[in-house]
Amino acid sequence: MLNESDWLLWLPDKNWEDALENHIKANRYLDQFLKGELAYSDYLDALNDCFVNVENYVDEVEDNLADRGIYV
Repeated sequence: MLNESDWLLWLPDKNWEDALENHIKANRYLDQFLKGELAYSDYLDALNDCFVNVENYVDEVEDNLADRGIYV
């Protein structure tokens, strides 16, 4: 089993930063939606953009691990 420091070795640097930024954006969009500052359809569109980026990040991490014989 991999511990946290092992995972950090396999994370693509740029995508790690992008994923963190998208997580922060998703929380900001949720806050705006809950305050009534963002329409539901706009909230879903914004989340969709964040999740597409996160999915790409996860795929790249899994590919990096698979290249080293580690499958998740």
